[in-house]
Amino acid sequence: MIADGGAGGLLSGQGGGAVAFELFPASTSWAEQGLWADRQLALLRSQYKGRSEIWYVPVHPVGYRWCARPAGARTSTIAVGTPEDLVAEIRRQEESPARGRDFSDLSASELERAHRDLAISAALAVPSSGAYLMTVTQMQAIDAELGARRRTAVSQEAS
Repeated sequence: MIADGGAGGLLSGQGGGAVAFELFPASTSWAEQGLWADRQLALLRSQYKGRSEIWYVPVHPVGYRWCARPAGARTSTIAVGTPEDLVAEIRRQEESPARGRDFSDLSASELERAHRDLAISAALAVPSSGAYLMTVTQMQAIDAELGARRRTAVSQEAS
């Protein structure tokens, strides 16, 4: 995070556009930093409207955690320290979308065990690292598969 009060930065956005960011106002009041964060958020939301939901979380005593998820997703897939890192991670995720997963050859108990193992791995991984994001993505895929299997079992019992 650049905090020298300079002129700001320019980062290539999706589709050849550029996103211009102001530098983080490290020596200003919390209220002024909030205004800075709101401006950055508005810029990011306009750049990724319809593709990603973006928000920030203030971190006391100074700073922000920038979060995003693909439009329509239930959970955050990105949590990074700067708007620039957020743009880079959104670009990376859009360029290499998750492939479909086939769990048909695994039993429910094997999926539940894998989910427990992944939860432990996620707890040990560095937040916002590639390993963490891949682990959480895999956990979400397993959750979806287990949910689909439960719904199928309930509908078969009802009929």
